[in-house]
Amino acid sequence: MKKSVGVVGVVLAGAVAYGISSWYVGQRAQDYIETAIVEGNTRLGKVLGEELSTQPVKLSISRYDRGWLSSNIIYSLKFSGSGGEVTEFLLADTLHHGPFPWSAVRQGDLTPVLATSQATLMPSAGSQRWFDALGGRSPLSIASRIGFNGAGESDWHFEAVDFTTDAEAKVSFGGGHLKLTYAPDLAAIATQGDFPSFSARLPDDESFSLQALTFDKSYSFEGDQPAKIRFDIAQTLYTGSDNAKVRLDAFTLTGESSEQNGLFDGKARYEVQAVHSSDVNLGKLSAAFQVSRLDLKAFQALTGQYDAILAEQGLSDDDLADLDDRDVLRLREHLFELLKSKPSLALDPFVWDNGEGQSSLSATFDFVRPDFALIDAPSDELLMQAVGQVDVSASVSKSMVAKLYAQMMSGTEDAERANATARMLFDMYAGVLTRTGLAKYADGVLTSAIRYKDQRVVVNGTTYTIPEFLERLSLPDL
Repeated sequence: MKKSVGVVGVVLAGAVAYGISSWYVGQRAQDYIETAIVEGNTRLGKVLGEELSTQPVKLSISRYDRGWLSSNIIYSLKFSGSGGEVTEFLLADTLHHGPFPWSAVRQGDLTPVLATSQATLMPSAGSQRWFDALGGRSPLSIASRIGFNGAGESDWHFEAVDFTTDAEAKVSFGGGHLKLTYAPDLAAIATQGDFPSFSARLPDDESFSLQALTFDKSYSFEGDQPAKIRFDIAQTLYTGSDNAKVRLDAFTLTGESSEQNGLFDGKARYEVQAVHSSDVNLGKLSAAFQVSRLDLKAFQALTGQYDAILAEQGLSDDDLADLDDRDVLRLREHLFELLKSKPSLALDPFVWDNGEGQSSLSATFDFVRPDFALIDAPSDELLMQAVGQVDVSASVSKSMVAKLYAQMMSGTEDAERANATARMLFDMYAGVLTRTGLAKYADGVLTSAIRYKDQRVVVNGTTYTIPEFLERLSLPDL
């Protein structure tokens, strides 16, 4: 009898200890979540890839009901548009307290953690059409684990769904998976996504589709580690209302960015292994872009000012504002602040290779802040003062152009004749450009290197005034 009482006592003591520890850890989990929400709102845009965006994203807790072993939470995620409209999404979360959450124990997992959670998207104005399309089922579920050191991971599962937008576009989303892994105190976050398909058909019978989209992005908020991203799409297809098709095969984006003392540096490289126009393979394209010393605060203030002008005029993001002198001055004040850091933009390089030849274009624009006395100067004068230096270099292959021309004329002209015509025309224009000093021509490749600085233009080593350069751009008729 005494032995039975002792066993019961041990069980009761264990249950009490489990409940007390769960209650205590639940309090710690709530403190962690509330702190993470505050900290996360300063970083959420960067995690979503919106470093340069002026559209606010805000995550908050609408309700937190904490119990002994678990808590019920409702999160609100709001996206604010430039016109002031707000789209809200709601998440219902059941948080199981550690150190040994009952949901994990039932599955034989005895790893001590701060908490585990199971969250689902709730119906709201922003998500109601997805619920309707799925017969009331939630289109998103999220399973998460949070360690005692603050590190953790979340697995997001998206259901496949077909629905119609307010603009009568028919959208088909093939579902997918997203994984977030975060370091202690949210010092670094990595995201990986895998989405098999997406397509949309517009009311005018235009359509757009993606196949096998994957991405991987990492972002560090401490130290000098750059954010890195890789984005792949196996195939992208656009079909016009006239049934003309443009297809991109094996699209890849790689890039990295960093921010120091409020200045943003970033670079990205795009590659497409094959571009098809209807049934014609136009070849491989690649392009690299770079931005340096961009003042994020000033940039966001400039774009925010333009958004404010749109809102004042009752316009949307797709419209162009009608700027009066006062509006122009408002924008230029922010522009001058943006140019103070001497930002630089570069295309280095754009390359087109169609198998017969390769052509390329590189360009770098270095900006400076003009004298503030020029804030109300004519636009062309202000532009000349804001551009510190421009470097442009280009090369064009005759063989590439000839093949491209023959492909474009395949329905109306014999391929061999079209190729010969293109080569003849290329040589004629190359001769004119060479005689004016704008280019050099050798071995079937036309090249040019141009630099603008201090009101002078240097073309292939020869210096011209701006009027002299413009005169050479006025090519004689052939």
